[in-house]
Amino acid sequence: MSHNVDKYKTYTQINPITSILLIFFGFSLITFSILTYSDIIFFILGCLPGIVFIVTGFLIVYRYTKALNYYNLYFMGATSLQKISDTLFVSKQYVEKELIYMSEIGVTSDVHINDMGEISFGDIQDTATIQEVITKEVEIQEDINDFREWRTHLQVIKDAEQEFKTEDLSYALYRMGKVLEQILLYLESHPEKSMDVKKLMDFHLPSTLKLVDAYRELHKSGINTFSVNKTKEDVLSACDKIIEAFQGVLKDLYEDTAIDVSADITVLKMMLAREGFLDRDVFKSKK
Repeated sequence: MSHNVDKYKTYTQINPITSILLIFFGFSLITFSILTYSDIIFFILGCLPGIVFIVTGFLIVYRYTKALNYYNLYFMGATSLQKISDTLFVSKQYVEKELIYMSEIGVTSDVHINDMGEISFGDIQDTATIQEVITKEVEIQEDINDFREWRTHLQVIKDAEQEFKTEDLSYALYRMGKVLEQILLYLESHPEKSMDVKKLMDFHLPSTLKLVDAYRELHKSGINTFSVNKTKEDVLSACDKIIEAFQGVLKDLYEDTAIDVSADITVLKMMLAREGFLDRDVFKSKK
């Protein structure tokens, strides 16, 4: 995708620099003619090229501004003459004429318009393909962000385990940390599975941290009433349930892998059998 975007930027950034230079030279010529005025002929000969440069520069800016507008519409999904004409409230014939002309003078890349009126640019991927790539990159970035967040939560759990070393909660957090570490290691090797556990991880990890904070607050209070001790026990019980849930997730992940591998093995055996490689006599005869 980046390659095509770079080309897209080239058409809308580098060429307008030429127009800026033309406008600058035009004004420079006119200014020079005014400052050094001594003869009307010399003045006219100096101003005329300057005016031509300025007009040409502004025409280039105008054309590239229109090209940028067409590119933007294309990337937003207006990939046909009909869609662009509906958006700009102009006729399809006008849009087609504009695109072809801008392609011929090099303002845009090669424009292709099929019989259905669908548009494509020579150096830009199909909009659907671009959207797929963008979506994929967004998903990858989301996965990276998820892993970072989950790793951060895991570190907090490990720190809390050391903090409550003399408490029953410490062992529960130790067990939880171990199973979470296994899940994250698995997901780092199989990032496509992250969506299968995202809902569980995004909900239960923050919930666990809230339970730890509640336990910490009760522990620091030094109060040993029945209700306080009962709440601590409830926190431990909830942690046990969360651990069971994570263990179930880990089990499901590896079972899915086992099923996938078994399916691959079955397909491989079928292909080998079809080619006759599982039949020793056939294999020898082929040799």
